[in-house]
Amino acid sequence: MSVEQRAPQPGDAATIGERPERFTVISLDGGTVVLESRHGVRCRAGRRVVRVVDGERRQ
Repeated sequence: MSVEQRAPQPGDAATIGERPERFTVISLDGGTVVLESRHGVRCRAGRRVVRVVDGERRQ
């Protein structure tokens, strides 16, 4: 049984795979998501491994 995840949107808090660090979704670029850590480091990850954290959204 799979749990449906909603698609990440800019401003959402998210994690990558099983990593505990939280990122903010900056933008969507084709099949990848551009993320930023709390330290200001940006990275890209595939949409399939990005999980939106429920109840958290940054302005």
